[in-house]
Amino acid sequence: MKRIISASMVVIFTVIILLYIQVHNFVPVQTQESEIPQDSSSDIVEQDSDSRTENLEAGESIPDSDGEMAVGDNSYVLSEEEKKVLLAYAEYIQKFYEEYPYKTDGIKYDLVFIDSDNIPELAIIPSAAHAFGVIICVYNDGNVVETGEYGSFGRCRFNSYENLIFSTYYEAGEEESFFYRIEGTERVELLALHRTPQYEGLEYIGRYYEVDGTEVSEEVYEQVCEEWDWEELHIWGYDDAVFVNDIDDLYRELCKRFSFLKEQERIEQNDSCLEEWKQAYLNYLKKDNYAATCTYSLIYVDDDNIPEMVIDTGYEAGGCRFLTFHDHVLDVWQSGRLNVSYIERGNLICNSDGNMGHYYDNVYTIQDGKWVYVDGGIRGDGPDGVQIDENGDYVEFFYWTGEKQEYWVGEEMTEEEYEARLNAIYPKEQSMYPQNDYTLDEIKSMLRTGDWPLRSTGIN
Repeated sequence: MKRIISASMVVIFTVIILLYIQVHNFVPVQTQESEIPQDSSSDIVEQDSDSRTENLEAGESIPDSDGEMAVGDNSYVLSEEEKKVLLAYAEYIQKFYEEYPYKTDGIKYDLVFIDSDNIPELAIIPSAAHAFGVIICVYNDGNVVETGEYGSFGRCRFNSYENLIFSTYYEAGEEESFFYRIEGTERVELLALHRTPQYEGLEYIGRYYEVDGTEVSEEVYEQVCEEWDWEELHIWGYDDAVFVNDIDDLYRELCKRFSFLKEQERIEQNDSCLEEWKQAYLNYLKKDNYAATCTYSLIYVDDDNIPEMVIDTGYEAGGCRFLTFHDHVLDVWQSGRLNVSYIERGNLICNSDGNMGHYYDNVYTIQDGKWVYVDGGIRGDGPDGVQIDENGDYVEFFYWTGEKQEYWVGEEMTEEEYEARLNAIYPKEQSMYPQNDYTLDEIKSMLRTGDWPLRSTGIN
């Protein structure tokens, strides 16, 4: 009886299972390897180098520097050789990431163009801390080779394709600086600079200077520094690079980054077709190491059709820079602090600012293509410091200083006389402030496309 019940149960269960499979359209798994479907939904398997380089197709979208996707048809198409280089770099970064012995804020990487060829170098930056520099690697015949570590605080200086790197390191007042170039897989030292403070006991007595290991005077040292001007080289480092945030997708990310950099390079090359003043403004921004931290406006100070550019540093001590372009020449004026107004197409700007009881109003104009000082005055505490009258009120002093622009020098006058004289050369009721604070990318786009307001708007 038990056997009959067991057999019946087997039949019933078998029927139920077959019905369930039919209802849910299950497909029996094939056990023969040749019949396993090889589509994109199959399990991920380890890929060899050749198959990985095929993952980035020509039509794939390339993210820009902000991670937004650009149209694939407009993207740079990688060659097979470039793919091999980037794959080698991806594998090197992964190995570096896994084996690096020091705990850091987070390893970053990027592609840079040091020498004059079109093969990028790989930069790895472990941290922005003082002790860490930029590790620059080159690709050579299928291998990735470290040329050395440059700089400190996770940054160094170079200009793309010029094959010149400036590396400096500070420690307890001592400064060591080097200029290098890269030849093949080696770095070549071009100049070594060294200066350090000197003491007799606890008394500071000056500095000791060396050039290429030889002691020199301060004058000779400074002369060499002027001949090798590192200020002309662009600061680059940790803040500009990319986090290693997906160790398994480094190759694809490097391909995106390379494509973006080549697209930017193509855009900059096209700048040579723009009007001369636009080229001049763009070239100025390109050389400014801190351009990305500023905001920008285009205003019309004088009465021509070329706008002036306002570069606002965003902090009081940094002030603003005003660019103007005339007769093939770019001229720059630096304000004291941030408060600058202008009279649109009236060819006047006024820097009215100051701090802690010392204030000024200085008026400028554009003359023969240059920023020129017109006139101005000083106001505030006065030559003897803060003064309080018999009623306990603050006494403000006013001096018309003219070109001297020195505190408490010039003609002393009343507030009414001061305001009348200032208003005679700079009618404040006609003034306005730059209002359109664009980012670096926005101002570059405006210069390249010509798409900006023909007239500025401001607050009187």
